[in-house]
This record gives sequence, C-alpha cells and structure tokens, in this order.
Amino acid sequence: DVSTDTAAPMQEEKGFRVEAKNVAYCDEYITADYEYASTRIHRTDSGLVARPKRQRFRFRTKRRVDRVGVMMVGWGGMINSQCFCA
Repeated sequence: DVSTDTAAPMQEEKGFRVEAKNVAYCDEYITADYEYASTRIHRTDSGLVARPKRQRFRFRTKRRVDRVGVMMVGWGGMINSQCFCA
C-alpha cells in the first residue's frame, strides 16, 4: 500500500549554514569561491586537441534580503490590456 500524501508538513528551521572550505560568512555577506572546469577542443592539421580550462568565480550574497515589490500583469481587461501594480 503506497501513501498518497506527498505534502508532508515541514518544520520551520531557524537557519541554514554551509560548512565548506570555499564558503565564508561575515555579518553582511556569504561569499563562495567556485571553480568551473571544462574542456576546449581545437582542430589542428594533425587532428583534434583537447585542452582543459578552468575559470574561477566568486559569488557574494547578502545575508539580509532587501525589501521587494510585486508587479502583477494581466488582471482582467480586454485581452489582458489592464495592468495592476502593487
């Protein structure tokens, strides 16, 4: 017998933290260093040559979410011609 209840209630968490050597926390930001690895293929007279390529990225995210607004488009009107903004 398989349960059909797929929406089990979640408990509210107080916080979420990633513990990794490439993630740093300060009062204002979370900073993560990421290295993207790929391969470039070049055609030469003697055939194909594969060269590994690495790119480093630094992502910085604010810990406090700024105030956000909502824009709702298409609330009625003839062929959704009215616009409602909040």
